[in-house]
Amino acid sequence: MAFSNKNDDSAMSEINVTPLVDVMLVLLIIFIVTAPLITQSISVHLPETQKDLTIVDTPEDHLVNIELTLSGQLTITKKGEKQIFQAAEKDKITQAFKTLLEQDKDLILAFSADDKAPHGDVMKIMQQAENVGILKISFLTMEEHQ
Repeated sequence: MAFSNKNDDSAMSEINVTPLVDVMLVLLIIFIVTAPLITQSISVHLPETQKDLTIVDTPEDHLVNIELTLSGQLTITKKGEKQIFQAAEKDKITQAFKTLLEQDKDLILAFSADDKAPHGDVMKIMQQAENVGILKISFLTMEEHQ
């Protein structure tokens, strides 16, 4: 028969890591399952392209330039006619988009925004255009100099 020594004051040097591993695996599975649910997106219909796609010029009749400045000023330009709004004037911008779409069903928005402009303002303007029915939006950028 084996007897244990009750006067042994030494610490137990073994740690059972099995529960720790189980908990970590459960957390990993939870994060893998919930990660796709966290992302937000907008509906963008991208055209299918080929590697050697030639550039097609957009007729000026259908093109509307939209510029958003750092101060929140929105300028809508079509054929030299400018309309100036503040990004916070949601109703006026929506009405301007409706008017433009009524005039031209093949309307294309060429959107450019200051690189420091609030992202929320850009997204709100895009959402207003989409709500009105404008589905063709292009983004103007500057080529980076190296």
